[in-house]
Amino acid sequence: MGNNQLDGKAAIITGAVQGIGYAIAEKLLHEGVKVLLADVQGEAVEDAADRLQDSSGERVKPCRLDVSDRESIENTVNTCIEVFGGIDILVNNAGIVSRGKVAELSLESWNGILGVNLTGTLLCSQAVIPRMKSRGGGVILNASSFSAGLPDINLAAYSVSKAGIEVLTRVMAAELAPHGIRVNAYSPGVTRTPMTRDLIESRGEEKLRHISLKRFGTPEDIGELAVFLCSERSSYITGAVFNVDGGTMIVEHPWKAWD
Repeated sequence: MGNNQLDGKAAIITGAVQGIGYAIAEKLLHEGVKVLLADVQGEAVEDAADRLQDSSGERVKPCRLDVSDRESIENTVNTCIEVFGGIDILVNNAGIVSRGKVAELSLESWNGILGVNLTGTLLCSQAVIPRMKSRGGGVILNASSFSAGLPDINLAAYSVSKAGIEVLTRVMAAELAPHGIRVNAYSPGVTRTPMTRDLIESRGEEKLRHISLKRFGTPEDIGELAVFLCSERSSYITGAVFNVDGGTMIVEHPWKAWD
């Protein structure tokens, strides 16, 4: 295991069945954290917990969660407290994406994306804050995206939701600092997950030209950052958004360094 700073802590990770959420769970389990895997895909989250069970013993449990539903969230938080004795870490990783031009965007699609990505982050945070206050502190990590700062055509709703998360992160960090609760966000670039598979297959070469390190991210890249942000090694960091994007568009023409 790691340096035991996280040993025995309890975490809820939303959107945890695959990709970044799963990688964060794997990394935190390695550090001795007790992890509640929470996802709207009930059977898939049980399978994910089974895959992680071998190395973690009784420190990982599955839970079905709809982040847009308060009752579902309360049930998840109560389950974490019953099974693990408390809640120290919340990773608001759950997110969805849908494409469509602004002029054609349905209200259903708009509300659906903001409901999961932005409102879901708010609701899950609201549910754990009183519990963290009673324990004298905690850590909340929110999932932003490169799209928050550089939105793209057909991604208005997704980009707005992620930009909102970054503002919410800063406000929450300031409001919760007196209670010992730190709030930060990670902002991945193009990362090899099921959500980006089609994008990488269809436009991979084009996307690589905009990434200074000239490779796509991996879920493990974000998992390593999450471990740091959840530990006391980052005790003086709050209200920050960390780009994990290989230097995407840090200059106008990053590909020129490789030519």
